Amino acid sequence: MDDLIKMTPNPERAKNIILQTELRLKDAKNKDPAEFATLIIEAYYEVIKELLTALLAVDGYKTLSHTTLIDYLREHYENQFTDHDLHTIDELRKTRNRIAYEGFMVTRDYHDRKTATALSIIAKLKQVVQTKIS
Repeated sequence: MDDLIKMTPNPERAKNIILQTELRLKDAKNKDPAEFATLIIEAYYEVIKELLTALLAVDGYKTLSHTTLIDYLREHYENQFTDHDLHTIDELRKTRNRIAYEGFMVTRDYHDRKTATALSIIAKLKQVVQTKIS
């Protein structure tokens, strides 16, 4: 993971990121999936990415690479996240990139199939970060 940059652990930054993710998640949950499936899925990935960024901040690292965030989770928190979790995060990353760069639209079915897992990953990540902050 050559993209990792060592820095001083920053729990305050992690706390602020958690607050921002809560706002983003609240906004996503208030949207109608029939109309806004794409924006909701994009928001779920952004929340996951930001929580991974918060985790790195607490651990004393930063990176600009989304794949490095996932690799870091895989290498350092393998006991807390399943292969399915990691696969889902990477799939959401790819989907988010298609949304952002290709104008891809997510179907309601995709939203319905991914939401429970995405929210479970978000809850686990948030718990890990909050435990490390305490």
